[in-house]
Amino acid sequence: MADFNVGFVIFPNITQLDFTGPFEVLSRLATPPSI
Repeated sequence: MADFNVGFVIFPNITQLDFTGPFEVLSRLATPPSI
């Protein structure tokens, strides 16, 4: 599988949770299926 880069745009009033949620989802996409 090819590597890909993900970027986040920073706006005023952005919190850490705005990055953590998408990061958790995207980090699991590259893992092989588990049984």
